[in-house]
Amino acid sequence: MLVQQMAVEWGPDGIRCNCVSPGPTLTPMTVTAYSNPKLKQQRESNIPLRRLGRPEDVANAIAFLMSPEGAYISGVNLLVDGGMSQCLMPATGSGGGH
Repeated sequence: MLVQQMAVEWGPDGIRCNCVSPGPTLTPMTVTAYSNPKLKQQRESNIPLRRLGRPEDVANAIAFLMSPEGAYISGVNLLVDGGMSQCLMPATGSGGGH
């Protein structure tokens, strides 16, 4: 809501406001956790594209929003999650499934 409100308020001044929300991403902070092949495979199986995100996936989305091609986009939350947010009941690994 904050991004949407900022887009409405600041749009008349030519300021665009967007948000990028990454899904599970293989980074130096997560590489240790995903070094467990079983955990990595389990997480990837919950992502429709069947792979973890890469930092460049997120960077490419940001670059697009900043480019002339994204110049007419404002007030959006761009999900960069391999389609995971489209799953009805994604497993989170929290141990609370049925």
